[in-house]
Amino acid sequence: MFKNFTARFSLISMVILMSSTNNFATESTDTNTNMNINTNINTSINTKKEKIERKFIGTFYITKTFSNLHQHPSPYATSVHTLACGQSVKLYTTNGAQKESLPEEWVFAEGENTFGYLQKKMLSAEKPDCFQNKYPKFFDGLNLNITEIYYWGKLHDQYIAGKTKVK
Repeated sequence: MFKNFTARFSLISMVILMSSTNNFATESTDTNTNMNINTNINTSINTKKEKIERKFIGTFYITKTFSNLHQHPSPYATSVHTLACGQSVKLYTTNGAQKESLPEEWVFAEGENTFGYLQKKMLSAEKPDCFQNKYPKFFDGLNLNITEIYYWGKLHDQYIAGKTKVK
């Protein structure tokens, strides 16, 4: 259907200037046979990093079937690692801006050599009796792949347990 279809774009010239902190200029010219693109990007980046000190609090265990370790303290943040029920995580306190911006229901944790944020509702000081351990043949028969395990973790991030207030 599109055998003889050819698309030709002709850009004469384009210059975009942004704010003084991000000087971004692009200049493009094109003829039907020759394309010349010149891009110049100048940005000012603050390279000063605050030194983060971590203090070990203790070892806790995951209580949900699967739980995600997040990049930021939000259930919608990028997941950096998925943990299973019964896995141990080390909790830490942090200093500076991280400590001030950490919501009450979140903790900074390390699970399997990966640092991130976990919801407190996912943790217990004692090792829980997990579904995977109670019924290993059934659980192994599910043949969950890595994507399904990730989505189970996301489900537990979003799930709110408790009694309804509707009458």
